[in-house]
Amino acid sequence: MARLRILLILAAFLPVSLAVAGNLGKNGMDEMTGEELAAQLSGKWIITEVADAEIPYGAIPTLVFDPEGLGGFAGCNRFGVEASYGENGAVEFGDAELTEKVCGVAAMNLESQIVNALQLIDGVRFDEGTRIALTASGDAMIRAERPNED
Repeated sequence: MARLRILLILAAFLPVSLAVAGNLGKNGMDEMTGEELAAQLSGKWIITEVADAEIPYGAIPTLVFDPEGLGGFAGCNRFGVEASYGENGAVEFGDAELTEKVCGVAAMNLESQIVNALQLIDGVRFDEGTRIALTASGDAMIRAERPNED
């Protein structure tokens, strides 16, 4: 009886899941304009991974998107870059400008990884409503999530 209930529940949600999946492209953003992408990204994100490496304990690097650019904290210094948002998840960043604070080796390495990754990024993928992957040729370079607003 329990199996039958589970099957009925799954059968009820399957058409909805297929309909949603059918409307999503490789980035989950078919037919999204650059303005819509900028609006979706707008605000603060916490970086959780850079080039498949986890963030060192205690570091809280951030990304802050707005329609003209991207700013944030790279582990040691604050940075800013110009950004252009294209259709269907395409994004391009200019050269990063950073403050000039000197930090420990781990923080400086993290900063270098973030700044170098930003130069390679050509797209964005929404992994979930609160998570993104900034990608280079489809491969995730930076993963980030919206901060908890508790």
